[in-house]
This record gives sequence, C-alpha cells and structure tokens, in this order.
Amino acid sequence: MPKKDKLEVIDANPTEDKPKRSLRRPWLIGLYMGGVLGLFEVLPMLIDGVVPPIQMVAFFILRVAIGFVIGTAPLWSYGVLQGMFLSIILGAPLALMVNARYDYFILFALVGGGITGYIVKRFRDGGEIDNPGGHR
Repeated sequence: MPKKDKLEVIDANPTEDKPKRSLRRPWLIGLYMGGVLGLFEVLPMLIDGVVPPIQMVAFFILRVAIGFVIGTAPLWSYGVLQGMFLSIILGAPLALMVNARYDYFILFALVGGGITGYIVKRFRDGGEIDNPGGHR
C-alpha cells in the first residue's frame, strides 16, 4: 500500500490564535460611560436654561475625558473609589472656573465617577460576561 501523506486542514479564521476584538476594552468602556454621564450632566442644564451652551459643551467633554482616564488608569482594588477620586480631582478645576454649584458638582462627580469606576472594573476583571451574577 502506498503511504499517504497527512494533510493538515488549515482553518482560515483560527479563533484561538487571534485575540478577540470586543467592546470590553476598558478605555472604550470608559469613553462610553463618560458620554452617557456627560449627557446626564448636560440634561439638567438644558432644562434650567440659564447655563451658556459653551459651559454645557465643556462639561460634556470633561465627563468623556474623565471616563477615558478612569478606563485607562491602572485600577486599585476598588474601581469605585478610584472613579470617585479621579472624577473629583479632574473635575474640580473646571467647576471652580465656571462657578458651578458645589452640591451639583459633588453629586455628579461622586456618583458618576463611582459608577464609571465600578463598570470599568467589572469589565476589566471579566465581570458579568464571564461570571453572570457573581462577584469577584
């Protein structure tokens, strides 16, 4: 009998060799969360109608930038605390320059930064996708 050569089947799209490209990248999650929180921050300003449009744009861009920084910064053990800290530290100069209401600024900085830090931490650690309903 003639000896047959082993033919290897070559997969055109090997999934195990290529890294999965997903929307779970922390910096991208931070940008998304910053955009969402920026909209939530600008919406009350639109309703009041007393804030100049340039300040609304500045606060929206600030929230997106803070979300990006929270997403790219190496996280401590708790993402919530880091999100709150970075949001307060990075947002305070703009809030002081435009004379923002302090109660309003502190509320959005703490709540928004905490939520962003929590979600970035969950997605960076695997979070709901790898372990639905579970905490690490």
